[in-house]
Amino acid sequence: MNMAVEYKRDMSRNYLILPRICNSYQVRMVTRNRPDGFLPVTEKQKEGEEKLCYDISSRLSLERLYEKKDMGFEEIRRFFVSWQEANLSAERYLLTSSFLICDPKYIYMDPSGLKTEWICYPKEEETPYPEDLKLLAEFILEKANREDSKAAEAAYAFYKAVKEDSFLLPDLLKMFEKMAEKTEEDLEPEGPVKAECPREENETPEQIWERKPKESLFVRIGRFVEEKLLKRGTHRLKVEKTEQPRENVRRKEEAADSFAWMSQQEESGETVLLAGESEEVRELYSMSDGRRFCLDPLPVTIGKLKKEVDLYLDSPGISRYHARILEADNAIWVEDTNSKNGVVVNEYRLSAFEKVKLTPGDRIYFGREGFIFR
Repeated sequence: MNMAVEYKRDMSRNYLILPRICNSYQVRMVTRNRPDGFLPVTEKQKEGEEKLCYDISSRLSLERLYEKKDMGFEEIRRFFVSWQEANLSAERYLLTSSFLICDPKYIYMDPSGLKTEWICYPKEEETPYPEDLKLLAEFILEKANREDSKAAEAAYAFYKAVKEDSFLLPDLLKMFEKMAEKTEEDLEPEGPVKAECPREENETPEQIWERKPKESLFVRIGRFVEEKLLKRGTHRLKVEKTEQPRENVRRKEEAADSFAWMSQQEESGETVLLAGESEEVRELYSMSDGRRFCLDPLPVTIGKLKKEVDLYLDSPGISRYHARILEADNAIWVEDTNSKNGVVVNEYRLSAFEKVKLTPGDRIYFGREGFIFR
């Protein structure tokens, strides 16, 4: 769904701004009330045009929240429960549920992942389903945790229902409730999980799904998702469920350790970061105490939601998900991820979700915490 999206920071609040494209009673209903499960929205004039301003302060998009992690079955089920609650709320206020935006970039959640809030964007014409429903189905299918067989089954059930135009949210929730009562033993296949059947020429992911009905559901989901992502050029899965070699586990642990601040100090009082053998290391240097943080691998998330971000900053002015540093177009960028107190690069203050290219020597402030990029 193509939308003319703008972002604006006004004092301590952040807003997502969309043009008002109709003048129906639903616009007045959603702006003058606060339906449960909806982002609060107000009408404002900007440059002579009517705009709808959605308050996204202290919230993170579904896409960003699950950028570096997968969704387990309980997270998927909780998300669909919140969706149903938003639909029921829409009915109470005579709003059309198909006006809810389902693009993962514009579904907002509390950073804890426990509360979901939706954008209700009234249009002139109503449709049976939200226009971007397929985007959401593909996103959940990709992000479902493959080690959680219930999550894999739930994600595929949603995707298949959307693809076949048979999606009914209450029916899907009933299926999820039945799945919640099952044990892992009920879902795990007998024997090793292994894809032995090669893909045939011009075979679609859907044909692969249907080709071997005698295989366990878990194996078929794994093969289907792998082929779907290969087709999209985002291969990130292995169907074969094998135990990782200890060497690979150790490398992951070492990589994770590189994200932590060194707590030990040398006798001189200087904090030292062990950043590996390479001399060319991208890092942030703290202007307050000289600590260093290795930016490898990217992207790196910054905030005060411990165990969820890569660079944990325990400071009152830091948001739970404050910013991230990423690599794109052969350059390093910093992005304000909807923080409350903002990101400043060389005296330039970023808007919400704005990205700025970094060069060595740039001074970056997350709230009042200052760093030098080098």
